[in-house]
Order: sequence, then structure tokens, then C-alpha cells
Amino acid sequence: MAKWVIVLSLIGGLVILFFFQKELKTTAVDQSVTAISSPDTVTMVHGFKDGIHRYAGEITLPHSCFSTAIDARRDPKRPLRVVLTILTVDQITGGLNFCFKLPTKYPFETIVEAPTDVTPTLSVDGKEFPVRIIEAPWHDPRGTILNLENIP
Repeated sequence: MAKWVIVLSLIGGLVILFFFQKELKTTAVDQSVTAISSPDTVTMVHGFKDGIHRYAGEITLPHSCFSTAIDARRDPKRPLRVVLTILTVDQITGGLNFCFKLPTKYPFETIVEAPTDVTPTLSVDGKEFPVRIIEAPWHDPRGTILNLENIP
């Protein structure tokens, strides 16, 4: 008798998960998801030592199934400008089935070699966002990706 209860429970659970997953796929395909959910200013912690700049921060994306990649380069047209480019890929349409449809914070950290007085700009999927820079000593743990929750 206990075997039948377990088998029926498993079948019922799988049916529910199947419909839940199917609904997630259809809503993800129907919506045009913008990368950053709000146009707020992105706060970054900046550290500098021996010609190397370290930038750490986080962006908020609409759900938990994004992958991100960051690239930091000096602008060849403006030598005192550093361009931080974040590319996001929505993995919910790529076959990843179980995602939380809640805004999720994605941390980033990068380093770039540049002169002391450079100005950073942040671009996420081609759209530029305003940044707020918090200066921190190079050895300060607030300037690392592991301690972003301590940013004021």
C-alpha cells in the first residue's frame, strides 16, 4: 500500500513540475526581457594600486537564469576613460528549465591598467548606466566581490 502512495505522489509531483516548467518557458519566450530591471545608478567600489584599477559592483537582472561576462578596456578615443562592458545572456530560453522569476543581483569584478585619473563608464548590453564610485584602498576587503553587501 505504501508503494502505491509513493508512486502516485511521484507521478503527481512530476505532472505539476511539467506544467510549471511549460508555463515558465512560454512566459519567458513571450516577454521581451530587458537586461537591467531598473535604470538606477550602479554602485561600484574602486581601488587603485601601481597603475591597476579594480572595479567591483553588482547589477540587478529580472530573474536568476542569466549568465554575465565583463570586459574592461581603455577607450582608444579618450585615454582618460575606462569602459566597463557587461554582456548578459538569458539562459531561460536556452533550455535551462528551473529559474526563480525574482530580481537577482549579479556581482562583477574586473581590473584594468590605466593612469590614475581615469573616469569609468558602465555599459550593460550596449546601454550605458550612470555609476556611483566609492573609493576604497586596494587592500580593503570592501573592494572585492565577496564583500559587496557592506557597501553603504
